[in-house]
Amino acid sequence: MTVDTLPPPALEADGVTKAFPGVRALTDVSITVRDGEVVGLVGENGAGKSTLLSILSGSLSVDSGEVRVGGRATELASYQQANAAGVFRAHQDQGLIGNLTVAENLYLGHEVRFTVGGLLRTARMRRAAAQQVDGSQLLGGQVDVDARVRDLPLDIRQLVEITRAFAVADLLEIGRPVILLDETTASLNQDEAAELFQFVRAHREHASFVFVSHRLNEILELCDRVYVLKDGQVVAERLAAETSEAELHRLMVGRERSQNHYFEDRRHATFGPARLQVDGLAAAPYFTDVSLEIRQGEIFALGGIAGCGKSHVARAIAGDLKAHGDVVVDGHRLRSGDNAARTGFIAFGPLDRHAEGVSLLQSIKWNITWSSLRSLRRGPFLDPGRERRAVAAAIDRYRIAAPDMETKVGSLSGGNQQKVMLARLVASGAHVLVLDNPTRGVDVGARQEIYGHLRDLADEGIAILVVSDDLNELLGLGDRVAVMKDGRMVHQWDQAETRLLTEELVIARMV
Repeated sequence: MTVDTLPPPALEADGVTKAFPGVRALTDVSITVRDGEVVGLVGENGAGKSTLLSILSGSLSVDSGEVRVGGRATELASYQQANAAGVFRAHQDQGLIGNLTVAENLYLGHEVRFTVGGLLRTARMRRAAAQQVDGSQLLGGQVDVDARVRDLPLDIRQLVEITRAFAVADLLEIGRPVILLDETTASLNQDEAAELFQFVRAHREHASFVFVSHRLNEILELCDRVYVLKDGQVVAERLAAETSEAELHRLMVGRERSQNHYFEDRRHATFGPARLQVDGLAAAPYFTDVSLEIRQGEIFALGGIAGCGKSHVARAIAGDLKAHGDVVVDGHRLRSGDNAARTGFIAFGPLDRHAEGVSLLQSIKWNITWSSLRSLRRGPFLDPGRERRAVAAAIDRYRIAAPDMETKVGSLSGGNQQKVMLARLVASGAHVLVLDNPTRGVDVGARQEIYGHLRDLADEGIAILVVSDDLNELLGLGDRVAVMKDGRMVHQWDQAETRLLTEELVIARMV
């Protein structure tokens, strides 16, 4: 295809620059998205991807440069203006309001379209929402539009977020929208991601897409072209068919991906005594009769398809979900459904980091120490000097990139937020860590750092349960691996078997 026959540009950023106090987030960034094209955007956490998407979707203004939609320079001073121009964003961390219904979330900010005589016609809005949900290839009518979003599983919330972009495009009668998919597969399993890809391919005749993902195989599978961001600049543009994961990784982080990405060479040959023992654990209707044992210094990886019950098992062990059965740590039997009783025994890193893992509006210092303040006292009072020394040591150990410890966690990249949460869990003094998808939404560089930290913690004798939707993570990180299906643990591989496991063998037990 020659330059003259290329489809016209649907969305362009031309020389976009954006700075925040003390940080230049973007420098002279230019990208082009053409009609019907799927363009990938990759880079480490903090490379500027989210800032660029925020500018393109109207959440941030540019310091210099220009944004053009359909070839015309367009001021996108709000997301309503961006939507009116035809640009819609499905957020990584989901811009949904938990206490509102699905219908209210689908048209959030555009309620005026359902207003007659100054009154919102909720029935009319609900009917429009029902039509969108029932006809959605992604949701397939499986969601009640009157359901509160907070009551939906994380993966379904993500599908609602994507459907929202198309619902508003239809409402505004935008013929050829540009959809920004910001880490929308991070909460989806492989089957759901495959359905999303089919959805995108089916809609590209009358829509264009920007797709951001830390899963480089997804970028290569779905996209036509790929832009690589590093330190706020575009450092490369590649045709997806003519590049590889290895090349993208090198361009993103400035080095080849290590063959020892999961630090498999640090797997122990032997472990200490049983540290966590779970016997006959059950929590209807989520799972039943789960038993496992994790030894001192061992990483136990638990997988399964969405809805199998694995995340509920993690919650029950951590005390966030009432369950029947025994949970024993170092010989101490813990009360069911009482996470306070887990203090000093089990620390839990949840799947939804923003809702439960960290407080975005609080500082790094507050987030790291709030669960371990008792150990930082001098007499009955908190010792500020001891607290600052502990936080400084944690920032150094986990390589948390931030100006200082008073920096709000919400301003950090996803990888650094995850490190802050890990630092807090370890600071609690727990002997067992339960981590649900600990690298969700984290770039490849930060992901490898986190794997190294988990190996360090195992070396120190902590027992670690990792629940993951990532097959490579299960196989690379677990000293032993187990899978669940339909609420039951259907198979466990011992240490010798785990070293020989393949994705095919694991999948065969999951489905």
